Amino acid sequence: MEKKEMLQALIEHYDNGNKSQFAKRLGISAQGVSTWLSRGTLDIETIFAKCEGVNPEWLLTGEGAMLNGDEEKTIPSPRMVEVTAEAWDVIKNQAESLASKDRQVEELIKLLKKNNAHQEENAGCAAASSSGLVK
Repeated sequence: MEKKEMLQALIEHYDNGNKSQFAKRLGISAQGVSTWLSRGTLDIETIFAKCEGVNPEWLLTGEGAMLNGDEEKTIPSPRMVEVTAEAWDVIKNQAESLASKDRQVEELIKLLKKNNAHQEENAGCAAASSSGLVK
């Protein structure tokens, strides 16, 4: 698990997702927590000292249970997820479908932009014609 994900999990667990409250818990500024999140870093010693029950092994490696003696709160690493071949096929088909829809949306946007440009051009011609500039 990446440090950013670990930090987000800690913030969620200890302070219900409130970064400012978590910063107060650690005795640092809210900006400090935001900087950690953006850089994907954290101060292991500070967190271990201020977050009661956090598993030091999890803090060091990102693996196992986040809290001591709490195997139910194990946060799996996204790299360790296993899926069946059938589930993989479903995921692959959904991804292909989404990619196709993305291409369709891009084409529609191009058509709309072209149509808008054409309408603006026609509006300009109509305005010039009604003003007597074009005969």
